[in-house]
Amino acid sequence: MKNLLVITLALLMVISCKKQPSNISPLAGKWELKAAIDGLTGTKKVVASGKGNTFIFTDKEYEKREDGKVVKTGSYSIKAFTSMITGRQEKQILFDGRESETKNYFTINHDTLTLSLDAYDASSTIYVKIPN
Repeated sequence: MKNLLVITLALLMVISCKKQPSNISPLAGKWELKAAIDGLTGTKKVVASGKGNTFIFTDKEYEKREDGKVVKTGSYSIKAFTSMITGRQEKQILFDGRESETKNYFTINHDTLTLSLDAYDASSTIYVKIPN
């Protein structure tokens, strides 16, 4: 009888536990620039590691560095939109609350972040996540 009571209590605890929604941004972390792709030619320019070209995202803020120097900081948010290029729902980054005429969007595949513009013949940049 004790075993049945223990099992029943354990099942009730498992059933009543709800997973809390995650408020952590998928962009959170440090990303190092690895390549830039020219939209007109499709030419890929590989960028050597350790050059100091990074994006650092927290849950709501970002810092962009070029050659190790901070060139821009601010807040950001993520907004869904339908891409005219892919025809799918994509995730747009709104930097400093501004929405530009040409939307940017991002995709993350494992440890690779691709930033693209939603325009024909637009360039893209590829970043790789740097472990903490």
